[in-house]
Amino acid sequence: MPVFTLPNERHTLASALREELERAHPDACVTCTLLHPLDDFVQVRAPSEQALRSALLEVKARVAEARGALATRGALRRSSAARA
Repeated sequence: MPVFTLPNERHTLASALREELERAHPDACVTCTLLHPLDDFVQVRAPSEQALRSALLEVKARVAEARGALATRGALRRSSAARA
């Protein structure tokens, strides 16, 4: 299984990416590792480059969805505070 290095990334992306790869490929051994606390890269062991790309796109979509939900909730709070 190939190993990919993602520069300038840490635990947050690694956790989300591992979760998505495990969901999409339940039979594969997937790892996302930060080898040392001072490292500024993550090593990802994934079934293929295409699997990694698909997982990254899915994580990106989930983040966008969460940001949209937070923005909507914040707008609702501001509008209800303006009415009060």
